[in-house]
Amino acid sequence: MSLFYRNICLCTTLVALIASANRSCAQTEYVFQPTTGIADWNTDENWLGGDTFAFVPDADIAAGDTAYVGTDATAQISSPAPRVGQLNVDSSTVLIDSTGSLETFVSSGSSGAVILARADSVLEMRDNAALTIGTVLSSVGQLHMYGPNVSLSADAGILMNGGTLGAHITGNSHGLITTAGSADLSGTLLVDVSGITPTLGMTWDLVTATDGIDNMFEEVVVANTPALGPGLQYQAVVSGNTAQLQVGTTLVASVDRLTGEVSIQNPAGPGFEVASYALRSAAGSLNPGGAVSFNDNGVAGTGWLSSPATSQLVAEVKPSSDYTLETSESVGLGQAFSVGTAPAAEDLVLDFTTTGGQVYRGIVEYTGPVNDFVLFVDPSDGSAAMGNLSPFVNDPELTGYAILSESEQLTAGGWGTLESSGEAGSGWDASPALASALAETNLESSFTFGYGRMASLGQVFTPAGTEDLQFLYTVAGEETPRVGTVVYGDIPTATPSLPGDYNDDDVVDLADYVVWRNNLGGSGLPNDVSPSSVTSADYAIWKANFGKTFVGAGSLSAVQSVPEPATVMLLGMLPLVGLIWRRVHRR
Repeated sequence: MSLFYRNICLCTTLVALIASANRSCAQTEYVFQPTTGIADWNTDENWLGGDTFAFVPDADIAAGDTAYVGTDATAQISSPAPRVGQLNVDSSTVLIDSTGSLETFVSSGSSGAVILARADSVLEMRDNAALTIGTVLSSVGQLHMYGPNVSLSADAGILMNGGTLGAHITGNSHGLITTAGSADLSGTLLVDVSGITPTLGMTWDLVTATDGIDNMFEEVVVANTPALGPGLQYQAVVSGNTAQLQVGTTLVASVDRLTGEVSIQNPAGPGFEVASYALRSAAGSLNPGGAVSFNDNGVAGTGWLSSPATSQLVAEVKPSSDYTLETSESVGLGQAFSVGTAPAAEDLVLDFTTTGGQVYRGIVEYTGPVNDFVLFVDPSDGSAAMGNLSPFVNDPELTGYAILSESEQLTAGGWGTLESSGEAGSGWDASPALASALAETNLESSFTFGYGRMASLGQVFTPAGTEDLQFLYTVAGEETPRVGTVVYGDIPTATPSLPGDYNDDDVVDLADYVVWRNNLGGSGLPNDVSPSSVTSADYAIWKANFGKTFVGAGSLSAVQSVPEPATVMLLGMLPLVGLIWRRVHRR
């Protein structure tokens, strides 16, 4: 049976079953009544059938009984529940835990299906939970399987419809979904691993379908999971009739935020026979003019055919012969990442194929300071600081900030406010501290965070807590808060300086351009925040800081218009001829 025909059959069966259920006069839909908290499924008073019946739905007693859960409450099944003809979860949650079990079956015209009707429809299975579905599981919502002892079976098939399967893995095996039909897994796989240390080659069976896996997950999302080693990733694969999660190897695109240099690396091995690659950016953060072809880097041989490079795509294919990127080797793509803007869009995606026809999603890793105003958080001890470590950030004139945590991971006792420390001037007023929010405002003045400026906030985060912090801040002249970046790890140290001041006279002007031009290709410059040699990246830094004057760690003057290289001579002549120069910023 073809994949297309199987999908048509599965969808037709589901529609027919639901339509049949809707036509049935014998069917009674029982609606879960609690509206908040967690309430017991197996309590009569929690259900209403029609206008009069307050019973737990039981299709073995009253043929066709179905269950509908559609409130903000969670319907909890902690012991075996009566069988039902159908389960509809509509913007709500059903939790099966402990020794709880539930079975659906075709009864008096009911469909026997489990339907997660919306994106916020949730079915959670924990402990020794078991769910037996008489026909199909149809989900645009979320199915979360916790641990190795849960089980789910569906007689007629699995239809994901863009929903999410959460694999919450706690051991060397995981709770299995089985079906005698086919499985269409067109959706998202959410990976959450705890209690074990994953290593290369580890595999977990997720879904076994007798009639085969029609479509695999479109995206794998990893959350609350320790990082794997370099070049390792969680991969969704098919082995026979089983969809699996494995720890495998892939290539890595390394992106330097300061210089824009991009390289494709193979840190873990084995060698990959690369037939094509594509580097994509939906936000247009690629630099087509700086990208270098595999043909020109002297490493990957010749015969590569390039698609026209754009700000959204840099791609090549090698149709004539093989190229193997061996373990620990790398291939440079030049300055393929656009620098000089902040905050920069870090949305690059790397895909590549092998000569065997396999398609891989690579890993993209960014190095260097984040091009944004950043909240740094050390998750080991909860300490935090905010600062500007990017030469491309237009130094924020801070008037307020807020740190938010939906899971209430903030701690008030160790919070070192700007009001008490004086690190950002005077006039700061701290709001009452909450586990969900810490905030300060300054109604008297603003404080400019120049390059290299950091301000400690003390211990504000629960050590090893859930990393869900959000960072908002306000600047002078703007009413709408900006969204900053949160970076977890060691808190960096920095010395305030003036990027682009290549003659070290505390101002970025035309003289610094001359120093850069005369030293292009050399080994370094004063106040050079980019590593190694003098390149066009140093020009981008000069351009981003043109007009700034270093007058203190926390105060830099306003930014002036920046000339392009071709207009430097013209601009230098303007004082002599008394002309007014207006620069049109090119994008």
